[in-house]
Amino acid sequence: MSDLLSITEKQGITQPSPLYSFMYALKSSEARRQYPKRLKMLFDFLGLPGSLEEQANEFLDKARQNIQWSQDSIMKFLDYHKERVRRKELAAGTLKNYYRAAKLFTCS
Repeated sequence: MSDLLSITEKQGITQPSPLYSFMYALKSSEARRQYPKRLKMLFDFLGLPGSLEEQANEFLDKARQNIQWSQDSIMKFLDYHKERVRRKELAAGTLKNYYRAAKLFTCS
C-alpha cells in the first residue's frame, strides 16, 4: 500500500479520486508504469485538457451526464488504433492493452 502511495504522490494523484481507484486496482509494477500512459492517450485523443487526474475527472463528469458519449468515445479511440494495427503501425497486443486500461478505468 505504501508503494501505491509513493507512486500516486509522485504523479500528483490525490486520494480519493477516480484515478487513485484506477491505480489501486493495478497490482504489478509494470502495469502501474504502463496503464496510466495508455489512459492518458485515450484522454488526449478525446481532447480533454489538463493533467491526467484532471482529464480523468472530466471524463467521468461527461460520462455521468451522457453514458453514450463515453461508450462512443472509447469505441472511436479503439477504432483509430484498430486501423493502425491493420496498417502494421501498432501490434495487436498493444491495442488489447489500450482496451484493458480504458475498461479498468471505467470499472474502477
